[in-house]
Amino acid sequence: MYEQVLENIIVRNWNQKIVYKKRNILPNSDLDSNISFCFIGPRRSGKSYYLYELKEYLISKGHKKEEFIHINFEDVSLIGFSPENFEEILATYSKLSNNKPIFLLDEIQNVDYWYKYIRNLIDNQYRVFITGSNSELLSSEIATYLGARANPVCVYPLSFREYLDFLNIEYKSKAKQLENKSKINSVFNEFLEFGGFPEIVGLTDYRKKEILLNYFELMLGDVSKRWNINKEDNLKLLIQKIRENIGNESSVKSLKRALVFLGNPIGEKQIYAYLDYLERAFMIKSISQYNKSIRKKLFKKSYIIDNGYISLFDVLEDKGLKLENLVYTEMIKIGYEVFYYKDKGECDFILRKDQALIPVQVSYEINSNNYDREINGLITSMELLNTSKGVIITNNISEKKIVSGKEIKLVSFVDWALNDYNFN
Repeated sequence: MYEQVLENIIVRNWNQKIVYKKRNILPNSDLDSNISFCFIGPRRSGKSYYLYELKEYLISKGHKKEEFIHINFEDVSLIGFSPENFEEILATYSKLSNNKPIFLLDEIQNVDYWYKYIRNLIDNQYRVFITGSNSELLSSEIATYLGARANPVCVYPLSFREYLDFLNIEYKSKAKQLENKSKINSVFNEFLEFGGFPEIVGLTDYRKKEILLNYFELMLGDVSKRWNINKEDNLKLLIQKIRENIGNESSVKSLKRALVFLGNPIGEKQIYAYLDYLERAFMIKSISQYNKSIRKKLFKKSYIIDNGYISLFDVLEDKGLKLENLVYTEMIKIGYEVFYYKDKGECDFILRKDQALIPVQVSYEINSNNYDREINGLITSMELLNTSKGVIITNNISEKKIVSGKEIKLVSFVDWALNDYNFN
């Protein structure tokens, strides 16, 4: 039924040249292996383009372009494609090539029971790369569907360094950082406001907001469709309250009170469900207290997955809030496990990676009004963690201080990012 359509798609992708910017989401050692991967993450974060990048890399290592079966299941010519049609893919390919194929399957979740086909391919020693954007493709669900057959990798919107790469601004040497300092600082303000979705790079502010609003509406549609939500307004309002509360601890009870106060009565169970849906749709991420107490872990701090979405809800300018959200999203992109501390003092983030713990405060501006609070919260968390170093990420200060015998590093976001996100 789809043989001719599939043949056209496969051959077209052999010959198609796509312009893209390299992101190097996986190290070459992973690409050189025989491991299969599933790329998940927000819509429009760059997963589809990354398939072209890894294909070009594999071709540069000796693979032929004819070895690839590259199919995007959002192709309109595949509307109606069903599980029964999967067997036509290899049958069609075998008429075109005698090679053992490598599969690049984009937005695979659009076909029911996709995981059964992928399991069968990998069990039969085919290498497979798949992508998916909606809530059916989460790390936990991939583990359920595929076991250990394919490694999940989350593709987030661009990091600050990648954003500079997309704009062709050089920054990888001290000389270039100095030469391009004004450009880099200007891009930082842009990145703080509009985030890092690849499609918005280089566009006008008006056009950026148009695209971000479209992404947002698509996300809401995904969530509402999958979980049969009739009142999208409640979902939007919850996102708005999360945006207003960035950097502050909250619980389901406090969110319920806020929504009821605004005239939107909603039950706690429904809020729990909505928060879960929004995380599954890659709209928000929540972190817990660094604390052994189960009760205290009921409190969370939630962040928006990309600063661009914050701009859709802006009423008042709050650069401190935006910087904290930005620092959080950069930290998860580079692989930190993130907590926060709140007990005898407060610390915005406790980072964990390779067993090392790093306390981090975020403050857009350090001044006489907030200096003691930021420093004391950091010192308290450093004593808790038994570490002699702590970090404060700011807008524009980079210096070191010794306070109570402990080293406090103040570093601007730009310097931190350009120094390969190094805290030393």
